Amino acid sequence: MARFRSVVRMSFLRFEGIIDAQLPRSAFRYQAWWSNEIGGNHVQAHAWMNAGWRVDGVDLARQEVTFIHTG
Repeated sequence: MARFRSVVRMSFLRFEGIIDAQLPRSAFRYQAWWSNEIGGNHVQAHAWMNAGWRVDGVDLARQEVTFIHTG
């Protein structure tokens, strides 16, 4: 049986609407902010990964992020 994966691409503006907060400047400047970090102190990565998502790609120029549902 093939496994289905949900993929969601959204603008940073839409992401801010979902979390009801502004992203920090570093989210607009550094791809590392969007890393799927398992250990460490980046609470944003822990939040999306604990919810069953991981970042599949980020385009800083277009201010877009793509998530894949893993759970």
